[in-house]
Amino acid sequence: MLDLNAKLSTFRKMVWDEEKAKSEKELYNSTHVNSSQIDEKKENLEKDLKKTLESRRSFAQIRGNEKISKLEEEQKTNFYSHKEYLLNDMVSEIKNKLKEYTKTEDYKKSLKENIDKELDDLDEDPSDFTILVKEADKDLLSYPNLGSMDDKYIGGFILKANDGSYQYNRTYLARIEDNKYEIGRTLYKLFERESFNESKN
Repeated sequence: MLDLNAKLSTFRKMVWDEEKAKSEKELYNSTHVNSSQIDEKKENLEKDLKKTLESRRSFAQIRGNEKISKLEEEQKTNFYSHKEYLLNDMVSEIKNKLKEYTKTEDYKKSLKENIDKELDDLDEDPSDFTILVKEADKDLLSYPNLGSMDDKYIGGFILKANDGSYQYNRTYLARIEDNKYEIGRTLYKLFERESFNESKN
């Protein structure tokens, strides 16, 4: 009986040791596989994180460049708007000065002289034209065909052929419009010179 118990005990120990060894091997293999899977997963996560960070950095840089471009465009627009405002303001000031000038004796005297000179230069008979002037200027002249022009022309005159084929606009408004580019160019040069001087100080 003792011998049978010893044999059973030995058998159990052998089975137990074998199962333990088997279990430890499976545990080792499982740990090794899990460790490899974790390392692989970790490596994939790090790659994904790196890609995400690079993508975000690239996106932020693009957005930053877009914002800079937009800001530069707004500054240019504001700059050109300001220049246009200054030009219109200057033209308006010139118009006001000319309106004041049309009330002076110098203007009244020069109006007839300028009309005569224009007719001489054109080598035309005054009776072939209707001479349009401001209503207030008609009393200053004595040509055969006098007519009125709108006060928007400020001053000066229009020679209009009686057959309606052509006309010569010598009004102050026409001169301003004809010279608006030059006025603007002069103004912008002064503006740029002033900006340059300010940037040096």
